Amino acid sequence: LFSLTFLLYTPILGGGFLWDDLYLIARNRYLEGWQFLPEIFQSSLYAFALEPSNYYRPLQTVTYLLDRIVFKDAVWGYHLTNLLLHGAVGFLCYCFARRLRFGGKASFWVALFFTIHPVHTEAVGYIAGRADSLSAVFILTSLLCFHCYLEKTSFGLYLASFGAFLLALLSKEIAVVLPILLLLLLWYEGRKRERAKLLFPF
Repeated sequence: LFSLTFLLYTPILGGGFLWDDLYLIARNRYLEGWQFLPEIFQSSLYAFALEPSNYYRPLQTVTYLLDRIVFKDAVWGYHLTNLLLHGAVGFLCYCFARRLRFGGKASFWVALFFTIHPVHTEAVGYIAGRADSLSAVFILTSLLCFHCYLEKTSFGLYLASFGAFLLALLSKEIAVVLPILLLLLLWYEGRKRERAKLLFPF
């Protein structure tokens, strides 16, 4: 899955900053060092745009800060992070399909279909679209930990699921759908009677 992801998306490594990337990365002084971490969590995503938005996605900005520290001004590094995140989502799709008792080949084809589908081109090729892949990583991680908890009843797994949910919310607003997904997971596993107790914290 990772090999195919790289094969398909390697051309993006030669791209530059586009549109919102200028506000989120090139002109974002919060990326100058860790001392701005409190400001990142107190500001909107477009704090340096002419018209700041109401988007609250601090974890997305933190990933840009990490990119700046590792790759400096090399734009290909930011694209590489997007590519790696998309590959991770594909791998987690495979793992989740296996948890749902799909066969190995079926799980692979499901994950492959997700990974190569052109609808994800913007999320991978456009640096500002990173929030989609980032939130998907944490949503799928939360689902996996929750499903493992149902099997092993380990409170640590339950906490990990809830923690991943919080990280998903800090990545993109779409993560609010996770409790519904968990409800469907409980229904799928025939654990409907436990839904109030297990889903209340979420």
